[in-house]
Amino acid sequence: MQRRDVLRFLGSVGVAGLAGCAAPAASPNSRFDPEAPCPDSIDLCYHELTDEQVFLYPDSEQVTIGDEVQMHLVNRSDHDLFIGPDYWWLWRLEDGEWVDIRPRNYVLDMGAGVPAGGSYVWNLAVHAEASDGRSSAFGEITEAAFEPGRYCFEARDVDIGDEKENEHNSFGAIFDVVEA
Repeated sequence: MQRRDVLRFLGSVGVAGLAGCAAPAASPNSRFDPEAPCPDSIDLCYHELTDEQVFLYPDSEQVTIGDEVQMHLVNRSDHDLFIGPDYWWLWRLEDGEWVDIRPRNYVLDMGAGVPAGGSYVWNLAVHAEASDGRSSAFGEITEAAFEPGRYCFEARDVDIGDEKENEHNSFGAIFDVVEA
């Protein structure tokens, strides 16, 4: 009898532990108005979500200079996605217009898969000084300098992988940067 109770308990702990590994069950809530503008190149911004199966969200919509923000591309669909991890852009809202602030050369990457129910995470360091990023044989990535204001991270050319015409293949997430 006691052995069964222990096995039953261990089984419930194992299932609960695995539940934390899956993508969120519901679209996250944003503090931004659904009507807030996004760069024109973005098909779907995080704060516009309804019940989409694929979306991008920041772990924080307000980031202090000197901290880091993670951008999560979530795949709640029943098929795998294919992305280019280096196909991301960074925008800053200046005088009501979105300006591309991530100076970079073209970078060829080998791509990455995002399994059904999984996610991909980008780590973005928010510093006041621009710093050289990693380099490759195909080009060099330079990280942008941040100042207080509104920004948008864009994951571009996401291959949804279904047989239907892709409705969204560029995803964005707005966040504010504030002084320390």
